[in-house]
Amino acid sequence: MVIHTELPETPIHARFDSRLISQSLTNLIKNAVEAFESISPSPDWVPTITVQGQLEGNHARINVSDNGKGWPSENRQRLLEPYMTTREKGTGPGLAIVAKIIEQHGGIVELVDAEPDATGRVGACVTFTLPLQSPIKTSEEGGADAASAVPSQQEEPLISAAVHK
Repeated sequence: MVIHTELPETPIHARFDSRLISQSLTNLIKNAVEAFESISPSPDWVPTITVQGQLEGNHARINVSDNGKGWPSENRQRLLEPYMTTREKGTGPGLAIVAKIIEQHGGIVELVDAEPDATGRVGACVTFTLPLQSPIKTSEEGGADAASAVPSQQEEPLISAAVHK
């Protein structure tokens, strides 16, 4: 299995709770690995996960795609609902948790087809956005309070982070 990253040369600054976004990325990569388990290996297929980051207007767009079996063609957005799954052994909360976290950060989540790989296999891609924000100004500087920047279930401060190579 190969995990490939495609990130811009210059950092993309977004404000987010690093623990929650890390949990989301971990869930998405774990889902991709589990999707590979249901595919019979062949000599010309290398299971590949690609994580991409790019600037898109006032948002950072993150794509996590694989060359596995792909999404169902009908009702795929329902997979973002709790307890919806297409796997025999799955329970379904993973994508719902990811969607909730991204929505709490002011972003959106979409389930789309991945770009075809070298063998023509079209896997799954989860794409989500996070709003770009300038670094937090302290109240002494006349800026907004950090706690109001992103709705959060926890009282932890948000951090400004950069996605880069």
